[in-house]
Amino acid sequence: MKKNTSIEDGILNRLSRWTLAGFLVAGGFYLYSVNSVAVQGYQIKEKEKEIVHLKKESESLEIKKAELTSLYHIEEEVKNEDMEKIEEVVYLGGKETVAYNK
Repeated sequence: MKKNTSIEDGILNRLSRWTLAGFLVAGGFYLYSVNSVAVQGYQIKEKEKEIVHLKKESESLEIKKAELTSLYHIEEEVKNEDMEKIEEVVYLGGKETVAYNK
């Protein structure tokens, strides 16, 4: 009867080792999964912050573009460069179109 007990103990010992190994592998996989989700969450928050920053920068650039391309700004630049305002434009014919001030 002692022989059966020793065999049963060996089987239970091996079974508990495999069970423990299985739990360790499952626990490792769980930790890896939780860590991956946390890292992805952090990356998403960083990208959302970057999107907000880029939207603000885009709005600022659109306003700057509107200011620089406004007729008032262009006329002011013409005055600052001592250019003359053209009253009448005459186009000359030929292979290339040329204009001169009359």
